[in-house]
Amino acid sequence: MKRKGKKLSVGLGALMMVSALGAGLPARAAEEPKEYSVYIGDAWMATLFNAGEKDLVLQELEKRTNTTLNLELVKSSDVSSEVNVMLASGELPDVIFASGDVRSQMIRDGYVIPLNDLIEEHAPNIKENIGFVLPEWQERDGTIYGIGSFVWNDPRYALNLTVNTVAIRYDMLKELGYEKLDRTNPMDSFITTEEYLSLLDRVKEQYPDLYPALFDTEKALEVLVKSKGVQCVLLPDSTYCVYEDGKATSMFSSSYMEEAVQFLNQFCTDGYAPEGVTSFTIEENQALLASGQVFSTLGAVEGLEAANAALAAENDESRFVYFYLVDAPEITDVLINGYASVEGPNLMITKDCEEPAGVIEFLDYCATEEGSTLIGAGVEGVTYTVEDGVKVPTEEVAKGYAMWDTNMIKKYGIGNWLNTLPAMEGLDADGNAYDVNAQLAFTQDKWVMYNNADWEHFAFPRTINANAKIDASLQPEAHKALAEIQTYVFDRVAKAVAQPSAEECAEEWSVCLEQLQDDGLEALDAAIAENWDALAAAKGRTPDKVFMTPAEESSESQE
Repeated sequence: MKRKGKKLSVGLGALMMVSALGAGLPARAAEEPKEYSVYIGDAWMATLFNAGEKDLVLQELEKRTNTTLNLELVKSSDVSSEVNVMLASGELPDVIFASGDVRSQMIRDGYVIPLNDLIEEHAPNIKENIGFVLPEWQERDGTIYGIGSFVWNDPRYALNLTVNTVAIRYDMLKELGYEKLDRTNPMDSFITTEEYLSLLDRVKEQYPDLYPALFDTEKALEVLVKSKGVQCVLLPDSTYCVYEDGKATSMFSSSYMEEAVQFLNQFCTDGYAPEGVTSFTIEENQALLASGQVFSTLGAVEGLEAANAALAAENDESRFVYFYLVDAPEITDVLINGYASVEGPNLMITKDCEEPAGVIEFLDYCATEEGSTLIGAGVEGVTYTVEDGVKVPTEEVAKGYAMWDTNMIKKYGIGNWLNTLPAMEGLDADGNAYDVNAQLAFTQDKWVMYNNADWEHFAFPRTINANAKIDASLQPEAHKALAEIQTYVFDRVAKAVAQPSAEECAEEWSVCLEQLQDDGLEALDAAIAENWDALAAAKGRTPDKVFMTPAEESSESQE
């Protein structure tokens, strides 16, 4: 579950004056409409808009803010080349949305401007409503160049719960009389490794025609390392990072990595997974899962979501439900969910913008209650209704959002602006979620609530794009090492896992580790440690508290 030309309009003046007090916006004299150009330099984001058409949310933003945004979309997947052509032409837009190396280039070469003073002087709502993330959007020197999106004040209504953990067939657990099935006690959503293997042994005995488990090597390794209770997260433009023994390293250097590789090897040789599982295709996985031939998955497996829908269509209780794997009962909080609770600060103002204060004022409106509701829910009476004080999406919107129907998103703007503009997420003052689709899922879908029963015990780590990434210019050796290592590492690990014996697995992993070292693993680890310390500094925390579960954050705030 991840988020991440054309002329379009968006909006500051007459209507702002009418709603200035209610929205918390600064009162302004009547002005001529503002107009800015915006370039979406992200290939995925560009798929969420129709060239030449204005979605419903956009039209309302225009009306309510008296600002017009002329939006141009990147035209190819080669974003870097297209942006370089634009830069060479000397024709910069007022605002650019860019991520990764393109974002770094815009900052490094002076194409975008600092936003700190602009936010301080012109963005009271950003400061009040999402100000807690501002330190996380800053560069190492404290400068903010970009604004992020969907900032969470409460993670319980995060819509995507396909977390990287174990998925198990509900109906079979019911037949086995699994004691945690009803989740009546705290931590019943968690299962120890010993409990999990015990269940698989029972399945092998009682359901000999079923495969106890499937797994994808990369995701299974992540689950097994996280099961140790360490801070482990997949950071943007980086790799899996683990904080243990007083420092951060790549997961490949984790003290638990060899154990995890050997566990998966034994998992296969003991018959818990089908022969050849490390090379299964998405289609093979989905066919096995949808036909009811699999009891569980150790970690996320591509094809699971579609297979789950097919199973549930036949029998609602035959679906897979999620449990959070822990190595021992004493582990009570696990950083197990990589859902981004604040997307990277990718919306930037260029040096050629003649009125950057106007842009910030527009973005500030997005961070108000009214703006965030518009971006997350749309327009009352069109995309949602209010029933007994509760916002409910229309059937068309609810179904379209659940299936991530881009035609619906392009029509109404529910989803595309959520990924672009600095709107609040979570709960408003009335207890409604700004994202009405998330609220519907969590209040009416029993399976969503079931899978989220212990949400406060696992974290939704924030991505902090400005500090977390391996930067090509600042950390060239590590950047080169990462680019090389990522091309082969999980294939090599899968080869080790697939060996017929523990001895051959250990030998193959040793060869893999030697290759990692030769390709610069030490430099990568050093860069990760440096970035992790920068993350801690941005949060004002110690390195061992870079990421905390909601329960841990609550406990710390009370101390």
